[in-house]
Amino acid sequence: MNIRWSHKTFALFLHSAIILAISYIIVSFFISSTKSLSFFSVIDESGDVPMSDMYLFFNSRKGPARLDTNIVLVNVDICKNRFEIAQLIEQINSLHPKVIGLDVIFRNQKNREEDMILENAIRTCKNIVVTCVLDAEHRESNDVYSNCSRNFFVDQRNDSITEGFINLDSDGDSPVQTFTPKLYLQKENFWDTLYCFAAQIVRVCDETAFQKLLQRTGNLELINFQPLRFNQINKNDMEDNPELIAGKIVLIGSFSEDLHKTPISLQMQGLEIHTQIISTILDGKYINRLDNIWTKILNILLCYLFTLFCWITPAKLTKGVSTLIKLAQVTILFLAFFAGYYLFNHYNIDITYARTILVMGVVTLIADIYDVGITYGSKFITFCSKYIHTRKKIIQYENDNN
Repeated sequence: MNIRWSHKTFALFLHSAIILAISYIIVSFFISSTKSLSFFSVIDESGDVPMSDMYLFFNSRKGPARLDTNIVLVNVDICKNRFEIAQLIEQINSLHPKVIGLDVIFRNQKNREEDMILENAIRTCKNIVVTCVLDAEHRESNDVYSNCSRNFFVDQRNDSITEGFINLDSDGDSPVQTFTPKLYLQKENFWDTLYCFAAQIVRVCDETAFQKLLQRTGNLELINFQPLRFNQINKNDMEDNPELIAGKIVLIGSFSEDLHKTPISLQMQGLEIHTQIISTILDGKYINRLDNIWTKILNILLCYLFTLFCWITPAKLTKGVSTLIKLAQVTILFLAFFAGYYLFNHYNIDITYARTILVMGVVTLIADIYDVGITYGSKFITFCSKYIHTRKKIIQYENDNN
């Protein structure tokens, strides 16, 4: 009796393990096959769906956006030429901002006189950060690039102007979820370290926050998008509101171009995305992705227990099996979501469990198919055994008679 019970118990755990393994294979194949499609572009490099996107979206809808008075956005669209942009920079600099971020690239020279005035206005500012773009088409391994588009007035060999790259972590179709603090530009015999635009701005105004960013492991950070709004002014409004500029971080850029998808908005200005990155660094509210070996073991264990439940329940109950299993699925989903949401909001921890939810959704179907396969497989094996046994008897009978 004990031996039979042991065999049944072993078979129970074995069948559940096989069902779980098949479910994981199917989900992994589905994720790897659809990862390149724009519809599934939210899937990150680890092959999981970042739950932080959902948490950030819910947070952005909880109430009105908070005004961040530390950062001011200045619209450059009304400037007709480089001369007016130079005047805008001089006007802002005269009001003593903490740092100026110029999110405009002047790749080529146009008018010699205007170009000289613009360059002089920029070089006069001691706390300005200009932008550059690393050419993604020439990207190599290990975050190394071989080409960089700079402003015409920047000397690549030796220049005191502070510049940061404005490349965003998106292919155009996928939402901007992360930022890369630093990348490397291939020189002749060495790599030149370039920091992102937001990191360079923080470096100028808060060296401590910048050093904390560099001390973090890895080179990819989730942007902690917050429901924030910022003062947006034109050059005509500065004279009447100098207090909005003095001692502030001032970003100059376009309000009408460079729109991107983010977890909290279908269209967000690139300039505003940089402000979100700056706020993340200054506040030190980094999102820590909890995706280690213990998290994976916990997810697998949870899936295995649910698989056991799906395999045992039909054998123990005759009615309400489907309802009970679906109720268990919904309960686990809600508990996982609210637990993850609590950890995210209180401790900035993002637990990866989206794959677990997908596996649980597949398990119920695989368990039904597997049960049918086992049932008909057993009948087929029994039929074949009986057929072979009968044939042996017939052959033996014929041999005895001969």
